[in-house]
Amino acid sequence: MTDIQRSQILGVPVDVVDLAGVLRVVEERVADGPHPPTPSPNSGRGGVLDTSVLLSEPTAQLPLLPLSQNWERGLGGEGRRQPTPQHTLLHIVTVNPEFVIAARRDAEFADVLHHSGLATADGVGIVLAGRLLGVPTGPRVTGVDLVEGLAGLRAPGLRLFLLGAGPGVVDEVAERLRARIPDVEIVGTFSGSPDDSGLAEIEARLEQARATVLLVAFGHPRQDLWIARHRERLGSHGILVAAGIGGAFDYLAGRVPRAPGWLRRLGLEWLYRLIRQPWRWRRQLALPLFVVLVLREWVWRLTRIS
Repeated sequence: MTDIQRSQILGVPVDVVDLAGVLRVVEERVADGPHPPTPSPNSGRGGVLDTSVLLSEPTAQLPLLPLSQNWERGLGGEGRRQPTPQHTLLHIVTVNPEFVIAARRDAEFADVLHHSGLATADGVGIVLAGRLLGVPTGPRVTGVDLVEGLAGLRAPGLRLFLLGAGPGVVDEVAERLRARIPDVEIVGTFSGSPDDSGLAEIEARLEQARATVLLVAFGHPRQDLWIARHRERLGSHGILVAAGIGGAFDYLAGRVPRAPGWLRRLGLEWLYRLIRQPWRWRRQLALPLFVVLVLREWVWRLTRIS
């Protein structure tokens, strides 16, 4: 599979990949079929080359929000993630500043991110932090970008299943995508639930649909935790690629308006969303903390150079 450089922003992985690169990896994974691909050297993540996983001193020891002891024990003695067995399923995560803060609080979520198959830069804050810290990242690849890109990808064996969001949302998304892209192959939709009690029905629907790519909108961080916890069972039902796509279905269904393009280009989509959905203010508290952590890392790097 395609080798892709993996960087880190405050200890959280971000791959240097754009949407075209993500789609290329997905196409290769689907073409590989149900058999695990050959691992790349120095990688336990299905072809993504891990080249920048050392944690810097302030990131690993920040008193503001210390890393979980469980996560620290999961890293090698030199601060490198321990290799993990190769899995069939390719798990794609879309990293934003909220992910970074959540990973510092939740050892399981941090582990999920470190063992993901692809980690795209979703939030503009991730891209700007990379520029400030001199860490390479790809351009933004949001959940909406990913869904639309996969819907337009003409790859043999690629069959989409849309899972999550509120009642009826995924049906509306499927209808709109089919209207825009007549030959898109959406083989199933289901609102479902991340609770264990709903797993059996999800598995039955996946088995019947014979899907190969699963797009999950159970909200952050539940969607990626759910994928990671059930990756073996999802793989047994033919799922080759799974991605958590946040609120993308609500946008694509027209339930929530997306920020105008000029606001997105200015990096102010978060402000637009906050104005339209003021109940999100608690989640937005992660943004100033993320800025503080990035600035502290930047100052620490400057003092090392001088």
